[in-house]
Amino acid sequence: MRAKIVLAAPLGTSNVRIADDLSIGRPTVLLWRERFEEGGLAAREIKEGLGRKRSIPDKKIEAMIADTLHGTPLHATHWSTRTLAKKTM
Repeated sequence: MRAKIVLAAPLGTSNVRIADDLSIGRPTVLLWRERFEEGGLAAREIKEGLGRKRSIPDKKIEAMIADTLHGTPLHATHWSTRTLAKKTM
């Protein structure tokens, strides 16, 4: 999406048109155009520390993956989200 925003801009496409074509908001188009103008190609990365922090520790994620790959729940043939949650939480 970010690449499409940046590539459409030099063609003379308006911000509103870019937003409509990509089904996103105009502020998103403005944000990424501004970031690209200021930082070039390096600005395409999302900055570290933004967004929601993990609520499940890495150890617990590793345990869930191991369970799903190497075992099955009691009285069932495969894991469901609920059976896995009961086992790991």
